[in-house]
Amino acid sequence: MSIEPQIKDLADRLGKAMADSARTRRFKELREKVNKDAVAMGLLEQFNKQLAAIATKEQEGKPIEVADKHGLATTQEKIYGNATLKDYLEAQANYIELVQQVNDVMGQHLVEPDHDNDEN
Repeated sequence: MSIEPQIKDLADRLGKAMADSARTRRFKELREKVNKDAVAMGLLEQFNKQLAAIATKEQEGKPIEVADKHGLATTQEKIYGNATLKDYLEAQANYIELVQQVNDVMGQHLVEPDHDNDEN
């Protein structure tokens, strides 16, 4: 089933408006900066590997060692200490907030109205 033309047009306009928003532009700009920063990419890769290792242990019912937690915390500190990543994570949070706000506005129109007043 294809999307209705009116909805497709509105979604296209919304997508363009969101892409043109300051939050989205900042997020994209910083994502490119992170991708070009070998240190930042290395920290993210290290963090993701540590998270994956901990998740695997959890799934297998194995204990999470203090060293695992300490290593993850150390990597997190390095990430937050890296100016490029700090800016990127802030921009990412702002972008996610924008998406959530848009979803909330759309969702207000999708919820069925309260019928409690129909009982009178």
